[in-house]
Amino acid sequence: MAVCEDAGFFDGEEPPIIVGHSFGGFITILTGALYGERLAGTVIVDSPVNPPDRPGGPPNRQFRPHRIYPTLEAAMERFRLAPPQPCENRYIVDYIARHSLKQVANPEGGMGWTWKFDPAIWQRFNIGDMVREIKAGRIEFRNDKTGVVHGPVGKASFAPEKIAENVRAFIKAVEGAKPDSAKGTYLRSVYLTTTMGPSIKVSTTTTQQ
Repeated sequence: MAVCEDAGFFDGEEPPIIVGHSFGGFITILTGALYGERLAGTVIVDSPVNPPDRPGGPPNRQFRPHRIYPTLEAAMERFRLAPPQPCENRYIVDYIARHSLKQVANPEGGMGWTWKFDPAIWQRFNIGDMVREIKAGRIEFRNDKTGVVHGPVGKASFAPEKIAENVRAFIKAVEGAKPDSAKGTYLRSVYLTTTMGPSIKVSTTTTQQ
């Protein structure tokens, strides 16, 4: 929705139609469920979604952990498009492969590279439950490569005391996720901002009161 707003898709007389392919279809379904009143429609293409009268479930099988490769180059050599298909623009495949890998500790010593995708996601993926949880206030957050954590805490229409309550809950959740191996100052600073606006620094002492 932020992309649609930034691109001016809501400025015309007709609202946009969002099209999602494959796994992107789940994001499109979620977007339609949460913001359907702002859209002309949604279209999903080749996404494994069953109608309500034909419930399906995740494959009931055990998944082996991803192999860890000694180097980035070795891991990229194993990257394949699925289903197998030609690609004349090899830089596209290279880009996808590089951004599908992450560096991890190798049990045999040193660091290695493995795939980001979690194959067990299908064991706990339910778009209906996700919609209900998000409408009930659930949010997810993760840190980027620099250690900065991003997450929503409300809308501009919320009362100030409600936003403050959400900020305190968010900080508590971040601090609760501190790994035992983390040393030193875990939460260094907090900033609050609108989607496209400037940020303001928030006192961590105040937010904990």
